[in-house]
Amino acid sequence: MRERFDSEVLAALRSKPKYIPSKWLYAGDGAALFAEVTAQPEYYIAAAETCLLAEHSQDLTEGVGTLVDLGCCDRSPALVGNMTCYVAVDTNPRAIETARGAVSGLTTYGVQADLLDNFEVPGPGARLFALLGQTYGNFDEQSRCVLLRNVRSVMGDGDRLLIGVDLSEDGARIEAAYNDAAGASERFGLEILTTLGADPRSFDYVAKWDGRSRALRISLRAKHDEQVGGVVVAEGEAILIAESYRLSVAQLSAELKRAGLVLRRVESHTSGYALINAATL
Repeated sequence: MRERFDSEVLAALRSKPKYIPSKWLYAGDGAALFAEVTAQPEYYIAAAETCLLAEHSQDLTEGVGTLVDLGCCDRSPALVGNMTCYVAVDTNPRAIETARGAVSGLTTYGVQADLLDNFEVPGPGARLFALLGQTYGNFDEQSRCVLLRNVRSVMGDGDRLLIGVDLSEDGARIEAAYNDAAGASERFGLEILTTLGADPRSFDYVAKWDGRSRALRISLRAKHDEQVGGVVVAEGEAILIAESYRLSVAQLSAELKRAGLVLRRVESHTSGYALINAATL
């Protein structure tokens, strides 16, 4: 996976404009640093999702024997309930082991895979595939299409899909969630530079809401000429590291349908965050 990390990041840094695929932000210590982000009071998504899972987990997991945790969200264990099997799917082996260690009394499996690639998933009985924490919104439309088709390809009759998405249009609150007072979001965003052997002090962290495209964009802007992964980033040049889209229910329903899935239920929080329950057509 390290070889893939190097090749994908280098290609992205050589593109115009420069970017780093957001999935690699969680490499190394990134996943642990993101856990600090979700604990901040400004990051309303975690609190909203925790509330929704506590309220609806029994209905969401009824008749399900296996939880397939796509992306290893630390709130996923709330869904385990009376299940007998847990499957952690992630690109980061450290995240997989941490996730497996967070559940007890179940048979557990780890699958190191990119959700944009074909992958196989073990586990008996009806399965609940869970993609929580606004992860779905961190992909662009084309990637979301690939992701859903990949998940649909490993789903059987009776399997279900649960997606956590932020439907909010409150730009100020969204922007604040990625600019917390404790600086956890900034530390998380800058960590990728350390992984690449660059000095994070040479960059400014910038997280801005774009209301026209309904996306929160995070960039690292160079304070002076700096090398990142062997590529020169000029003074004032930005590296885009994340785009987090806010979608509508209509958009989600259409994207699910194109992948052979159907939206069954929407459980919404007052913050605008929601759990989308889908099944095979």
